[in-house]
Amino acid sequence: MDNTFEDIQCCIDEDNINLAQEKILQELEKAPDSAVLHALLALCFMSSRGYNHELATQEVNKAMELDSELSDTRYALGCLLFHERKFTNAEGELRRAIELDPNRVNTYIQLSAVMHCLGDEEEALAILEKGLVIAPQHKQCLYNQALALARLNRNKEAEKACRQVISLTPSDSRGHLLLASIINQTEHNSSEILTSLRQALQLTPKNQEAFNSLVSW
Repeated sequence: MDNTFEDIQCCIDEDNINLAQEKILQELEKAPDSAVLHALLALCFMSSRGYNHELATQEVNKAMELDSELSDTRYALGCLLFHERKFTNAEGELRRAIELDPNRVNTYIQLSAVMHCLGDEEEALAILEKGLVIAPQHKQCLYNQALALARLNRNKEAEKACRQVISLTPSDSRGHLLLASIINQTEHNSSEILTSLRQALQLTPKNQEAFNSLVSW
């Protein structure tokens, strides 16, 4: 079933929540007491496409009852606590999840977000770098690394990381927007800034941030 779990997690990562839920419910018919499946279902209910705190809490509690010492359950609990803005508690759960499974990149990404909310930007970056040791071309981890470097005003490194993100996912407008912002902080290369903003707007025509930035230029 490990491959099934990976497929479901992939659907969640790609924000294909309906397909993820469909796969989970099919698997739950065969294994209703799977803590991993309940943890994955909780993550679906925490997605940006349809956050449901009540159902997410219900599934996290079910997963914890079934097996509280699985990385998946601790990760889901950490994510729930993050959404509840209980950042110190979330940090503890996510660090425990890493102890249980140090090879899950998503946990490092979530823990880094927690550290950012706690105001520790250096630690947020260090955690992402640990995640990139495991998966050097993980797109979300690289994007967050570029963002973290920019927050620390390490703009040359941020630009390099951002260009790597764009090379991996040229169709993701976020990379082009971030690159424009970073270049604006360093070189003020108006030609490249405009090119990046136009690319972002071409990829997502309704992107208000790209449109506003382009108009201001």
